[in-house]
Amino acid sequence: MNEACYIGSTTTGPRYMAVQHEIVNNLMQGERIPGQAIPNEFRLVQRYRASIGTSRKVIEGMVAASILIRHPGRDYTGRVYG
Repeated sequence: MNEACYIGSTTTGPRYMAVQHEIVNNLMQGERIPGQAIPNEFRLVQRYRASIGTSRKVIEGMVAASILIRHPGRDYTGRVYG
């Protein structure tokens, strides 16, 4: 998807949770395959119209939940989908 995704204004809770939910849904729908890198945090900022802090919090939360694996010096790769 090349165009920016917009999170609905009806979403309640913190912004990072809405973005994280959207990313997880996209992963579960097959947007990426396990082991494939996700967009870096700067691309997430552009895609979801979020701040860099929100983008970092999303990634940190997904790493903590074992959805992503961090590879120092490289992009984050998906680990668990669905």
